Amino acid sequence: MITPDPKFPEIKLIAPDIHRDNRGWFMEIHREGLGQRYVQTNLVYFTQRVLRGLHYQPQRPQGKLYMATQGDIFQVLVDVRQGSPTFGKSTTVRLSGQDKNMVEVPPGFMSGSLCTTESATLLYMTTRFFDPENVIKVNWNDPDLAIKWPMDYPVLNDADKNAQSFKEAFCD
Repeated sequence: MITPDPKFPEIKLIAPDIHRDNRGWFMEIHREGLGQRYVQTNLVYFTQRVLRGLHYQPQRPQGKLYMATQGDIFQVLVDVRQGSPTFGKSTTVRLSGQDKNMVEVPPGFMSGSLCTTESATLLYMTTRFFDPENVIKVNWNDPDLAIKWPMDYPVLNDADKNAQSFKEAFCD
């Protein structure tokens, strides 16, 4: 079942059909022609409290399809589309490896992923290739974004610890 996010109808929340029998289960993650066209698939392993983000590629914005394959991820999406009436607003989605729910995000949204279980694995597909020279990193707890994270002290890498403010990245 596909439903629009209440704050951003262009973001699609997907509860996949999971076919179970005595052998296990089967589910379809993506089918060409039903949504965005994906060119790259990534798999990320997290340990508890690790936060990756908030990140965005301004020159080559990526649409993404996210799914936790194991554990739980608190996924944050921030509208960074210049001129959008919801610019700077965010929504959150809990991705669970247990229920295999997914979220499809069009280009124009910055993202952050936080592991809320002992470990988690996040699978995500992108509409453009990753370009490491073209990444903006914004402070995860920027007061202008007012994101309600489920924990106060996540584990960050040095680049995310030294990220810029939302205003520095998008409003100057």
